[in-house]
Formats: sequence, structure tokens, C-alpha cells
Amino acid sequence: MSSTQLEEVLSFVGPDITKQHTNFWEPIEAKQRLAITIRFLVVQVGDFGRTSDGGVFRNSALARELENQTLNIPPPKPLPGAAFLGDMPHVIVADAAFPLKSYLLNPYGGRNLPRDRQKFNYRLSRARMSVEKAFGILAARWRIFLRPIHMGVEKVDTLVMAACILHNFLSRPGDAECSLPWQGVHFPNSHVAAAHPNRGGQAALTIQDKFVQYFTEY
Repeated sequence: MSSTQLEEVLSFVGPDITKQHTNFWEPIEAKQRLAITIRFLVVQVGDFGRTSDGGVFRNSALARELENQTLNIPPPKPLPGAAFLGDMPHVIVADAAFPLKSYLLNPYGGRNLPRDRQKFNYRLSRARMSVEKAFGILAARWRIFLRPIHMGVEKVDTLVMAACILHNFLSRPGDAECSLPWQGVHFPNSHVAAAHPNRGGQAALTIQDKFVQYFTEY
């Protein structure tokens, strides 16, 4: 980040990060405080833990709210051109480390799958690649995301949001962000057991089968 860009960001957040002078201590100047924060995002830092992705999700507020249907997600609606399948819920794409839910799609496990299930797994993988690519572009700029984050869970949301805002601020329209060196980046704690996916209840299985039918016909 250039000094000009730093000054521009400071013009937005300066009043919020400026600390009051007292008779007992001299606070760090707002510009220095901002520079330290930017440096923290760029430098790789220590180990947060060894909990699997599925375990982190299972214990998260997001999982609880999805399960309790308190996230104000839009109601189910037909897939494009597939009204015959009925109303379908909005879903999150996931790998086999996550449980199959009516709101969470994971791949079929095992080998020698029927062709329609292979196609479903391929389409799901393509969707996940888009997410991984977006995260890879972000991590290529903010190196803190290349390793487990040594920070309390309650602060990570703020860190991610700050990185996204700064990323958008630094990116100009038309930038070829895909040229950033995100390819080959290894992200830890990606515990995938594709041969033994987490199977869900009957409702989740029915939704998954309907997506198989949709991907087979469209």
C-alpha cells in the first residue's frame, strides 16, 4: 500500500482509531496504528488450532442459525427451467468434510459412482473452485490467510471484513486480479474424506438427489 493510499484510508478511519492523550501515557499516532494493522494483515502469523473445517463449522454461530432457520435466507424457489422439481432451498456448497444438510450440499463419496452422480460431483467441484479462487486472490494480497490465524475466534470476522474492504479499496476497476499468484496456494485444515461423506437426513438426501436430476438434464 502506497503512502497516498495509506493517507486516504486514514482519512476514513482516523477519528475511530485515534486515542486520547493522558498524563500517564502517550498513545500511538493513528497513522502508525493503521500501518501496524496493515502490516499484521500482510505478515504470516502463528498457529490457531487443529480443528477440522467441519468441526469449526459445526460449532459456529453460522451453523446454529442455519439449523434454527434464523438467518433470514430467501424462501425456496424453483430452479431455472425446472419447476417440475418443485421449490428448492438456497444451499451452500461444501466438500466432504462438512455434513450433508438441506442447506449444505456435499459430494457423493466412493468410487465407481453412477454417471449422474459423477456429474453432480463435478458441478459441485466447479462451484467450490470459484470460491477457492476468490479466497486465493484475497490470500495472495493478505498473507495472513495463508496460515492458521493466531487470534480469538470472535475477532476473526472483523479481520476478514477489514481485509475485504481494504482489498476492494486497493483494486481498481478492470484490474486483472486473476493474474495474482493464488494458484498453488495451500490452505491448511482442509480435512476431506471424500470416500466417507457425512450423510444427512432424508430431507437432505432428497434435495441432493433433485440437484443430481437437475444437473443431469441441464
